[in-house]
Amino acid sequence: MDNFEAKFRKRLSNYSHVWNRDERILHLVEELGELAEITLQYNGSKQPKKDINDVRVALADILEDVFALSILYQIKIDDLLAELIDEKSN
Repeated sequence: MDNFEAKFRKRLSNYSHVWNRDERILHLVEELGELAEITLQYNGSKQPKKDINDVRVALADILEDVFALSILYQIKIDDLLAELIDEKSN
């Protein structure tokens, strides 16, 4: 995961404006709302109809914000995921 983190840090640094923690949190909330809407569209409860790729893209947008926040807060995602797996296994 360290290689992924290094690549992701580089990608973030290439943006013209690097968001701070507050901006990232706000963007994450926006992306969660978009996922909710896309889910309704995918399930047929709302128009226009969306497909599984739209859900995939929405999830990727959320993950980008989560990974960026982990970097901003200096939390190693792989350690966090390992703890989560251990916690859910017990």
